[in-house]
Amino acid sequence: MKTLLAATFTALAIMPIAQGAIAVFVAQDISIPDTFEGVYLDLETGTTETAPFSDADLNFFFGGSGISNDAGSVVATAQFLRSDTGFLDMALNVPVGSTIGPDPTVFSVNTANFSKDFGASGSPNGHLGTDSGQFEPGERGFLGFSLELDSGPTAYGVMEVTFTPNADGGTIHGWQYDDSGAAVNVVPEPSTGLLLLLGMGLCLRRRK
Repeated sequence: MKTLLAATFTALAIMPIAQGAIAVFVAQDISIPDTFEGVYLDLETGTTETAPFSDADLNFFFGGSGISNDAGSVVATAQFLRSDTGFLDMALNVPVGSTIGPDPTVFSVNTANFSKDFGASGSPNGHLGTDSGQFEPGERGFLGFSLELDSGPTAYGVMEVTFTPNADGGTIHGWQYDDSGAAVNVVPEPSTGLLLLLGMGLCLRRRK
């Protein structure tokens, strides 16, 4: 039985998992191409394509220096957290410890809002840079988002990303959201290494 549990913990490190009401996608490491098409992402399944598809929620392109929620859907199913409510306002790099929800609490910036309908972030309203609220190129940051679930309430979540300006190297590392509609705190993605250690620990306990 403990061997089975150990194998389960090891599997958790390499696949999307659900922990209660929290849907967690760890160690995805999805590459963001330096093309205009970029990569389209379904936040509920982790499915990606290089062209729009019906269940896609977000589109990342030009290495992450461009972000859009015009991902092939009839309606905008997801929004990312912005510096204001406009559909072209800057996407925010949300500091650790902030809260993403209906009324987001974000440290170090003046305002934080979700816009409505389709929109994008990129030049000339660039979210890359070293100013407060921007994503420093080549460094990990956190993108807050809201998501209209296929069945359920509006969910709120956070995605760990690395963006690069118009170059290969942009990465979507992982994301999580609360499918109950509750707010979530901004924390680094669950450690793959920690999950593996949990599995190994169960194996060692069995051998004693």
